[in-house]
Amino acid sequence: KKWTRGPLFSIVPETVDQAANGMAKRAMKLQGFFEQSNLPTPASVAKKIKEDLDAFKQHLPLLHALCNPGLRQRHWDDISEAVGFAMEREQAFTLSRVIDMDVHLHMEELQQISDSAAREYGLETTLESMMEQWAPVNFELKPWKDTETYIVNSATVDEMQGLMDDHIIKSQTMKGSPFAKPFME
Repeated sequence: KKWTRGPLFSIVPETVDQAANGMAKRAMKLQGFFEQSNLPTPASVAKKIKEDLDAFKQHLPLLHALCNPGLRQRHWDDISEAVGFAMEREQAFTLSRVIDMDVHLHMEELQQISDSAAREYGLETTLESMMEQWAPVNFELKPWKDTETYIVNSATVDEMQGLMDDHIIKSQTMKGSPFAKPFME
C-alpha cells in the first residue's frame, strides 16, 4: 500500500524493484514449500501474494519513468502533452491515481522522455563534477626576479594542465551528445 497509495515521488524505483522481486521470489519458494508439505491454505496465500506482486511489477516501468531524478520542468511539460493533462512532480500523485488516470497507456512516450532526461541528467552531473574538481585548484603566482612581474607557479600549471586536458576531452564528448542541447544555451 505504501508504494501504491503513498506519495509517488517519494518512491525510489530501484528500491521498490529490488524489494518486489525479492518478495516475489520468497512467495514462490514458500508456495512450493507449502505445496510439498501438503498445506493448501498457506500455499494459496503464498500464490495470491505472488500473483499480486506480479501484477504490481507490471507497473514498475511506469514508476521508473515518472520517478526519474533527471526529470526537469521541460520534461514534465512533454509528459503533460503526452498524457493529455497537466502532470507535475507534486505530492498529490500516487501510483494508484496515476494508473487510474491511464498514464500507463502512454508508456512508450514516457519511456522516451524519461530516457532523454536520464541522459541529460548524466551530462548535468558530469558538468557539476567537473566544476567541483576546479574548486580546490589554486592559481598561485610568484614574483619573477626583480621585474615586479608575476608568473604562474609551475606546480599549479601542471595540475591545471592535467585537469584541463581531461575536461576538454569530456566537454568535447558531451558536446557531441544529442542530449547536450539544453546545456548549450
